[in-house]
Amino acid sequence: MRSVFVTVGSTVFHKLVVAAVKPEVQEALQRAGYTHMVIQHGMDGDRVLRGQLRLQPAEDYRLKIRSFDYSASIREEMANADLIISHAGSGTILEALNLRKPLVVVVNDMLMDNHQQELADELQKSGYVAACLPSDLADAIQNMKALKPFATERTTALNDVLKEEAGL
Repeated sequence: MRSVFVTVGSTVFHKLVVAAVKPEVQEALQRAGYTHMVIQHGMDGDRVLRGQLRLQPAEDYRLKIRSFDYSASIREEMANADLIISHAGSGTILEALNLRKPLVVVVNDMLMDNHQQELADELQKSGYVAACLPSDLADAIQNMKALKPFATERTTALNDVLKEEAGL
């Protein structure tokens, strides 16, 4: 069993929830060998997810899907996943990188001051993550190259910046 964990963190990011269950994303993940998906969908995400799941025939869902709204800690879900697909929040990114998990960072392009895009672009340029918008998630998965492991001893400055961004 290979699993994917999708998280919106403590935010509302319905576009990511909807993108994760689109047939082209499910197909890309299945082709990459994944069989299960856990979605942490946040507030009101269950309504969005149920609505999306009703729109598509059951055979379009290539992965077994489980979902929940929030948890006191998503670390266990992240640790159990073979791939993490995350919103571009710095706290979640730092957690995934420290777990040395392959990470696709999905930027919310609806935010006013989009520091998420800058962070995602820099991390992608450094080879730590694959970054995309919700509409490009299937392509990001299909074109994902091997990512560099996050070596905390060499990236203390980056670690500090991410912690500062996350308010830790």
